[in-house]
Amino acid sequence: IKYLDYKTIRYPGHCEKFKQFLDMGLGDQKPIRINNQKVIPRDLFVKLLFRQIPTIGKDVVLLKVFCEGIKDNKNKYLEYSMIDYYEDNNISAMMRTTGYPVSITAQMIERGVIKKKGVFCSEEIIPSKLFFEELKKRDINIKIEEK
Repeated sequence: IKYLDYKTIRYPGHCEKFKQFLDMGLGDQKPIRINNQKVIPRDLFVKLLFRQIPTIGKDVVLLKVFCEGIKDNKNKYLEYSMIDYYEDNNISAMMRTTGYPVSITAQMIERGVIKKKGVFCSEEIIPSKLFFEELKKRDINIKIEEK
């Protein structure tokens, strides 16, 4: 992969708000001294976020992936898209789209589908067709278009 870009936007204005916090140094891991105590700004920021921002609620996760390359000496272009919604049993779309893939991967390791040991990128060892089938069983549908 020559180029990869990833963005997460939780709600309108999310990026601008977080940029201001990070610009103030709240993402820093170097301790600072406040009233004779060492405080790590990032730890404080995380604590405040968990206290102030709701972790449950009706959400939506949108995914869009554009792939361009050469396969079998031919130019290929693929688009992957997915929309996932909050479930009425208090499982957010964010929980579904982050937790289910991890669970599927662990089950593939346990069943011996993934045999390699060590540190790998998921695309190196997870069979994508089988992975997408497992997502579909959990009502997470990824649409693939070849253009």
